[in-house]
This record gives sequence, C-alpha cells and structure tokens, in this order.
Amino acid sequence: MASGGDGSAASAASAASFTKDIRPVLEAHCFKCHNAEKHKGGVDFSGVADESSVARQRKLWRAALAQVSSREMP
Repeated sequence: MASGGDGSAASAASAASFTKDIRPVLEAHCFKCHNAEKHKGGVDFSGVADESSVARQRKLWRAALAQVSSREMP
C-alpha cells in the first residue's frame, strides 16, 4: 500500500488552483477598492497570495461572503 507522501503535490495543485481560479476573481472584482493603498471599508485583499493567507483571515472571508451573498458587493 502506498503512503500519502508529504502532501507537496497536493500543495502545488492547491497553489495552482488559487493562482488560476481565485486570484483572478479578486483582481477583477475586489482589488480596485480593496488594495494596499485604498482599503475601502477597512478591507485590503492585496495580501492574499495563497490558500494559507486566506485561512489565516477567516473573519474577513466570512464578512466578504456576507457582502457578496447580500449583493452589496459584486
């Protein structure tokens, strides 16, 4: 039976998915108003570089989900 390994392949796939699927959405819909220079509503998404940075900011993402769900944000 093969072992699961160290997870580096899964981490690489996860990073590629974030870079390919999530980061472009943030760039298209969020960065204009929520960046390092202009943090509308006190929100700065420019530091979101990978899934681990998302996981460290769960409260921010819950608030973002609420804003999107209520259609207050794109």
